[in-house]
Amino acid sequence: RMALEVVHGLRVGSLVEICGATDGGEDLAGQLGQLVAASEPDGLLEVCLVSGARCRAPPSSVRLPTGLKRPGLGGDARSFDIVVGPRSHEGRIGEEVAACLLEKGFCVLKTCHSAQEARQAVEGLRARSDRGRLFRLPEEVEQGYLGVGGKGKVAWLDASSADSPQEQALQRSDAFISTLASLIQPHSADLLGTTVTERTTALAALSLTDEEEDEFPPQDADDGVLGDFLRMWRRSQMRVVHFMRPAVADV
Repeated sequence: RMALEVVHGLRVGSLVEICGATDGGEDLAGQLGQLVAASEPDGLLEVCLVSGARCRAPPSSVRLPTGLKRPGLGGDARSFDIVVGPRSHEGRIGEEVAACLLEKGFCVLKTCHSAQEARQAVEGLRARSDRGRLFRLPEEVEQGYLGVGGKGKVAWLDASSADSPQEQALQRSDAFISTLASLIQPHSADLLGTTVTERTTALAALSLTDEEEDEFPPQDADDGVLGDFLRMWRRSQMRVVHFMRPAVADV
């Protein structure tokens, strides 16, 4: 197990809260992030915020957060179980996710990804939609893929397809899902009673408004689509959903 350094009583890689002035003068009080480093020359701490932005602040402006409640255990819509940032240790992530799944059957991770990249991904999908390169799933399988009440314009993140979305945030998300699967795999037998050996192709979905429903009717289902869905459904053991800003995730 990797040992992380401790600076000013805070462990590098831990969840922290900004509680005062930062080096850049921004008002970031109350924002959460991961402590990533300490600068010896000026004594400032570097924090990667959950928004993906970084800031530097004196030790007096950084503290461990208090009163946080977890999802399903008193937490609100913005609560989470684990923060994942640049100084997270992969082995520890796997252990913490497994413990969380064993405790309550689900786990909410807050990833410190760039808000700008997320916006670019959404803009890229909207541009694809305008060019007619997103589609609706057949209504027989749409909620099976997107959840109860789920409606969306979608594209498969298929690396073998030249038409697969290439936005950096989507590619990073797909890679992180693969990493997460590999970290959970050693614990899968204890959690699920079987060993997970594969993951499915990721599906990028852009929310569908009521006004867009006539423009994007569900595709017709054929035997191939229904068969693929049924095989996936029968073999599925675990699902990973990555929500990107700005809306609050609702599962």
